[in-house]
Amino acid sequence: MKRLIYSVLTFVVLLMLGYFIVLNLPKASSKNKEAVHSVAAKGLFQEFENNEAGANKKYIGKTIEVKGIIGSIEKDKKGATVLVLETDDMLSGVLCTLEGNVDMDKYKKGSEVTVKGLCTGYLMDVVLNKCIIQP
Repeated sequence: MKRLIYSVLTFVVLLMLGYFIVLNLPKASSKNKEAVHSVAAKGLFQEFENNEAGANKKYIGKTIEVKGIIGSIEKDKKGATVLVLETDDMLSGVLCTLEGNVDMDKYKKGSEVTVKGLCTGYLMDVVLNKCIIQP
């Protein structure tokens, strides 16, 4: 009986240790990753519009660099800054969620910007996460 209790306790302690290690792993960032593709926001959106399956294979899960005009600057539910880059479609764009605190004073609606981030898919917009603004 003691052996069973010690085994269960050991298992629980190892499980908790593993959980805290995973919780404290450094978060993935686009900062130190090389962009696999460099594309204009309008071109990226058109690729997803015209051939979503092909664009998914080409871009999803990859770090890409996108250049475009800022259509809007917003905050998401977690307080992160989200840039929406303009496309030819009035209702859709390229959503770029920036990582960390970014000084947005020099970026305004209508400014041209280059953003590097992880492409995660296409809903009504092409979505990039963990983005950084390129100099």
